[in-house]
Amino acid sequence: MGLDLDKRLKDVFASEKSKLEKKVDGVKNKIDDKIDTLKDSGKASFENTKSRVEDRIFDARDDAKNKLRDIEDKAKDKIDDLNSDARKRIDEVKLNVAKKLLGSMIGGNMNDIAKKLALIATTLNLKSLIKNLPAILYRILWNIPSNMKDDIRKIGDHIQFLTPIVVVLYCIIDGNIPMLREFIIYYLICTVIQILLKWAFNAPRPSQTDSEANPFPKLEWSVNRGDSFPSGHTMSAISGGLFWTLFAFGQPWVGIAGITLGLITALSRMIVRAHWLLDVGTSIIIASIVFLIMI
Repeated sequence: MGLDLDKRLKDVFASEKSKLEKKVDGVKNKIDDKIDTLKDSGKASFENTKSRVEDRIFDARDDAKNKLRDIEDKAKDKIDDLNSDARKRIDEVKLNVAKKLLGSMIGGNMNDIAKKLALIATTLNLKSLIKNLPAILYRILWNIPSNMKDDIRKIGDHIQFLTPIVVVLYCIIDGNIPMLREFIIYYLICTVIQILLKWAFNAPRPSQTDSEANPFPKLEWSVNRGDSFPSGHTMSAISGGLFWTLFAFGQPWVGIAGITLGLITALSRMIVRAHWLLDVGTSIIIASIVFLIMI
């Protein structure tokens, strides 16, 4: 009987021990779960905090960069204003000096006048003026009213044919076939030269750019793109005008009139923003050189 009691006590103890261990394991698992939950929550909170801090740092950097740009822009504007004021004052001083020099020239001898003119040229910085002269000329010509530009364009279009047609009619009426033959060959040579140059350089017209500076032509062969350099209208008009000097009937004004018409055509092409000064100038030079070689 004592043995049975001892066995039952052991079974009860073992059962209670098992139950207690299960409870302990259950509590331990709950604690572990709670710890894991807290860890995950802490990580998420840390990541959120880190992200917010990084965002604030980036925002602060962007604000600092924007403020720095604003400061730089204001500084540049201030410097530009100061430079502009300084240039104006320098120009005023130069102008006043030039006026005083011109005023003191009256009654002086030729050497004194020459020296003072040279000093005026130095004072006014004529080198800079000549350098900026094309841009100044473009501003003046391009600001002509649009309705006038349309009429000027038509005048240039007509003159380019007028001067060569007059040469052809004169030669036919006068029966001067040799001159007619020379003119046709001369005109064709000039036309071929200007077409080949247009294809070779593909320079943009002033109307195709926003710049007041003539872009220097670059060698770039194409028959389908820019055709500003040189001016075909000017080449045609000046070619005919130069031949007018050969039948001037003893009146030099006839030849002068022909060349003047060519120059008017060149001017009209610049006014309507079809050509640069370099374009029309090159056409005049080429036509003149070929004319001098042939005649």
